[in-house]
Amino acid sequence: MFLFSIFCLSLITLLLITSHHQLISSLIKAIVNGYNVQPFSCNGENTKIGIFGDSTGVGVGSSCPQMSLAGMLSRHYPNSTILNYCATGSTIKKTIKVLRRYREFDLMILCCIGIDLLCFKKTKDIKKDIKKMFLLASRRAKNILYITPVNLGLSPIFPWYYKKYFFKKCFNLGLFIEKESKKYKNIIVQNNLLVKNASMVPDFNKISSYDKIHPNDLGYLWAYKKVLTKLPTLACSK
Repeated sequence: MFLFSIFCLSLITLLLITSHHQLISSLIKAIVNGYNVQPFSCNGENTKIGIFGDSTGVGVGSSCPQMSLAGMLSRHYPNSTILNYCATGSTIKKTIKVLRRYREFDLMILCCIGIDLLCFKKTKDIKKDIKKMFLLASRRAKNILYITPVNLGLSPIFPWYYKKYFFKKCFNLGLFIEKESKKYKNIIVQNNLLVKNASMVPDFNKISSYDKIHPNDLGYLWAYKKVLTKLPTLACSK
């Protein structure tokens, strides 16, 4: 009986290590992938666009800065000034700290929450941070677009028991973000946390970079096309 218990425990341990292998490998690759990547910025005329958030705002995983969300925005708003204050690993709290130092944007892009989710931060604490961020951002820009990542529960890098946890948590937060954003006339949300199944997004293997966490060029292009209809008309886009 004792030997059987040891065998079962060893088997469970082996299964846990095996199931976490891809996740750990992806996280390590993501850290390496984000090292020394410079976010896209440019100086122009007419309008001022500020981008705040994490590595997706930096453009980690894209082949070059021009293929990041910020780079694509510069083509949509020619001759605009794009100021990119994103940093790899930035949580909502860190984004708020950066946001406090700047103001008066014609358009503000927010893209953060992924790190909060990956670090298993409590849902109630994430909700508090989102409230603070929305309130602060609403006073800093004429137009605000908040872009969330796709529901993590649909990602193939997580073991099945994490997928269920992440799906429920992401969907719950997606509903909260949707409700909270409606309190502000100048905040629009591209809410990818409410994506219910994998058929609603392209194949993860096709839109992910080699770390399987960050988007590649096709992934950023997909995200960009999703927000195109929500982007406001600014002076530089006329």
